[in-house]
Amino acid sequence: MAQNWIFQSAGTVVTGANPTVPLPATYSTGDLLVIVGVNNGGAALFSDPSGWTQATINQDNTKISIWYKFATASESSVVISNGSTQTKCVMLAYSFISAIDAIGTVNSATGTALTTTALTTTAADDLVISVFAIRTGTAQTLTAGSGYTARVTSSGGTTTPSLIIGDEDKATAGATTSRSATAVASVLWDTFAVSFSQVQTNTSNFLFMFN
Repeated sequence: MAQNWIFQSAGTVVTGANPTVPLPATYSTGDLLVIVGVNNGGAALFSDPSGWTQATINQDNTKISIWYKFATASESSVVISNGSTQTKCVMLAYSFISAIDAIGTVNSATGTALTTTALTTTAADDLVISVFAIRTGTAQTLTAGSGYTARVTSSGGTTTPSLIIGDEDKATAGATTSRSATAVASVLWDTFAVSFSQVQTNTSNFLFMFN
């Protein structure tokens, strides 16, 4: 087996109440689209956008939420409703993904070391997406850890959370490695990991006979 899935692009990070999340610059029909939404907590909860499947929603520090779908030929930007001006959202696209595989649990704590909870994949070469978010009252930048590629890095401030979204290939099925990010100062944080199975390709052996 080998990695088939491909990261295509991430759209623009948007903030504010009920933000309109733009499509990634590069994607095709059938690609996996993923929306990540976070806010600084409070009472406002996210509403599921129509046509999207919820992978997780949390009601702790940053209301971290993830939705996914497979792109049709007529996709458009998506409004994420929750009414909080402290919201931050972004959409990412991946090719050659067949289905969701494993859903982790949200990890919530306080401190400078953000860590995801491990999950168990069931297929080789899963796409594993890790999300790190902090609820902050002061401008602060997160630093990505090792073992994954950061696709979105967005610093926060007094009214918006900081965010890192990264991905990696899980070469063999089984328990994933907990991934991490680092905050400058102690803060309330949430993390989440989810995996998707890639499209399996069939290979054939050809016998060529020469006279």
